[in-house]
Amino acid sequence: MNQPKTALAETADALVARWQSLIDLLAFHAQVPCAMINRAEPAEHTLVFQTVNGNGTHGYTAGQSIDLSLNSYCANVLKRREPLLIKDARLHREMADNPTACLGMIFYYGLPIRRANGELFGTLCILDSEPRSPDSQVTGLMEVFRTTLENDLALVEQNHALGEALQREQAANRALGLANDQLAATNQTLDAFAYSISHDLRAPLRRINRFAELLLEDEASCMSSEGQSLLGRISDNAGALDALVGTMLEFAHGSKRSLERQPVDMAALARQVGAELGEDYPSCRFHIDTLPGCEGDATLLKQVWHNLMGNAAKYSSKQTAPYVQIYAEPWQGHQSYVVKDNGVGFDPERATELFEPFKRLHEEADFQGKGIGLAFVQRVVQRHGGDVIAESDPGQGATFRFWLA
Repeated sequence: MNQPKTALAETADALVARWQSLIDLLAFHAQVPCAMINRAEPAEHTLVFQTVNGNGTHGYTAGQSIDLSLNSYCANVLKRREPLLIKDARLHREMADNPTACLGMIFYYGLPIRRANGELFGTLCILDSEPRSPDSQVTGLMEVFRTTLENDLALVEQNHALGEALQREQAANRALGLANDQLAATNQTLDAFAYSISHDLRAPLRRINRFAELLLEDEASCMSSEGQSLLGRISDNAGALDALVGTMLEFAHGSKRSLERQPVDMAALARQVGAELGEDYPSCRFHIDTLPGCEGDATLLKQVWHNLMGNAAKYSSKQTAPYVQIYAEPWQGHQSYVVKDNGVGFDPERATELFEPFKRLHEEADFQGKGIGLAFVQRVVQRHGGDVIAESDPGQGATFRFWLA
């Protein structure tokens, strides 16, 4: 008997139809009037005739049930959890009250059917109103049929488990999609809030700075040296805060504006940025290899190059021969762009901190900056469907690698 190969795709009706064919075939080959598949229902303490051959002329029809407490053949199989052969029930005193024997079915051969987890599903059996002694062909056929039924049950249960797993995955995906939508909405609101606050702060800061400058210009002669110093510090701090707010405003604007995707010549952008940075870092040598182009927002990507190359030049500026190399190479399935320097490097254990806004791994007295540039880089490349990573060791320079979708 061929094993089922499509049970995962079958409906319950198709499975019942095949079991009916198996039972009809079994009755025919065993030459018995009755063959049955029975399903145990422990909760109801009953045994249900799942599938029966013939048209009911032998007295049994599918859907009937009997109480498991009765001394029936199948109840004994389930109790013993092993096959049962009764050649002639009239010769067995313990079968005197067997309801099936009392109805004339004195021959019985039944096998327990088990689920994949070992629990009993029910029985497979043949019956006859005449005493019989089944040969090895019949018993072997019964074993093959039982294996087929147990395989069917295992596949149906696997199908059910897969269906439940699929439903759970779909529910999880829906929940994740909702969470992502909520997160996107929250981030958009926060970006808008940050942009608004940063913009509104600049006017009063600039007025404070201007008033301090006017006082120093017009009233300096009337003030003590300490007062002038304090007023100068007010002006300096207002200016520093205004610059910080400007950086925040730039970051919020870059996160908030919509992407304008177009073909971008990355090599041209890098060369342009290198020329601009050369004025601030004249001793730094920028070596720019051939770079593949991409699809993206040219304005934002130029700022990415400016921040990465500017950082590389800044943290290499104290070397005898500061050097920044820009190149491209495949990396873990991505086409990556690389900015590598020979600067002071950083602790690799703290690499992820570099991309946190206002997080700095070096003292501002050593290297000036607001700590927002790399956060901006990460936000932009992630909006392009990519990401950025940093690699380094203290004193060994740093390598920044980014890729786009």
